[in-house]
Amino acid sequence: MNDLILDKNKLILSDNLINLLNVKEKDKLDIGYVEIDGKLFPSIYKSDGGKVLNKKNTISFRGKQYATLSPYGTNFTAELNNGNIILIGKNPEYITYTSVNKVLADLT
Repeated sequence: MNDLILDKNKLILSDNLINLLNVKEKDKLDIGYVEIDGKLFPSIYKSDGGKVLNKKNTISFRGKQYATLSPYGTNFTAELNNGNIILIGKNPEYITYTSVNKVLADLT
């Protein structure tokens, strides 16, 4: 199941993700990035400075934000990890590591 879909100019959130976030129309959401085991993962969270969730469960998402998230994929599954809701891309172009040692560990 896709919990989040990255469309050309917006993010489309599933009912499952809306419930997991405990948000409603007009709440603000933002995408950040968290480190887990030396890798960066996109994370979605409520934020005072984020984008407004509309009644169709979408938020505007374009430009630099789109360019930063799109390499992680266009279809995501949401998982709760240490209090963060992380987004696991189903079709990532690459993995972002936080250290050379983590890259080498994955390669060997």
